[in-house]
Amino acid sequence: MLKYGLGICRSVFNWPLNTLLFSRFTTKYYSSKKILETLCSSCEGKYKVLYSSLKHLNINKYGCTNCSKLIVPLKTLDAFELFGLDSVFDIDKDLVQQKYRDLMKIFHPDKSLGFDENVSKHINASFKILMDPFERGILKLYLHNGTTRGAIIEKLDSLPIDLNLLNEVLQVDEKVNNLSKVKEEDKSEVNKLIKSYTEQVNTCINLLKVQFTNEPLDTNAILHELHKLRFYQKLIAKLNNWYDPMEV
Repeated sequence: MLKYGLGICRSVFNWPLNTLLFSRFTTKYYSSKKILETLCSSCEGKYKVLYSSLKHLNINKYGCTNCSKLIVPLKTLDAFELFGLDSVFDIDKDLVQQKYRDLMKIFHPDKSLGFDENVSKHINASFKILMDPFERGILKLYLHNGTTRGAIIEKLDSLPIDLNLLNEVLQVDEKVNNLSKVKEEDKSEVNKLIKSYTEQVNTCINLLKVQFTNEPLDTNAILHELHKLRFYQKLIAKLNNWYDPMEV
């Protein structure tokens, strides 16, 4: 698996990676300026890409600027690779959002470059994975041991249910059924619950940040934390579905 995704940062000038990414292109390197010049084998058009060791630049490197021929089959890349990120659980969400905007400037179906709309769907799905701590954790486990998402979810579903969490779910169900959307005091109560469960979600995320950096990886501990995280996320979603908290 490519440590730096699409050949960014230091790895971009390693021979095996260049061979993989640009096997269909004639290449010439100017390492002093960190410029890659390619000759597209489809349209014979010259195609230049700028690289920086500091950040992910010039995403035109995904395809030829003349004929839109993709250099890399993007749908084969996982979310971390696609967004040019190290495969770590603790991510910079602002950076992910910026990379998402940059990607969609190139690959949005409404653009004139003619890229397959399935590419933009893959970008959207990958963005959602990175922004959701639960899905990001599932992806990390998959990358660690190759277990599919379905198999990981089955393991989570088979874990013993924490009675305290189960009671929380039952109480929220009962409370939502009895609340009135008209009464301001009920809205205030829901907001308090959302805030409380959001704090629990953040606690789970902080624990997962630590657990994913431990060596060796304690898969069972991570699964139990993801199990709790999913419960709290569902509670928040249930409360958010009751009403729009921004109204208060």
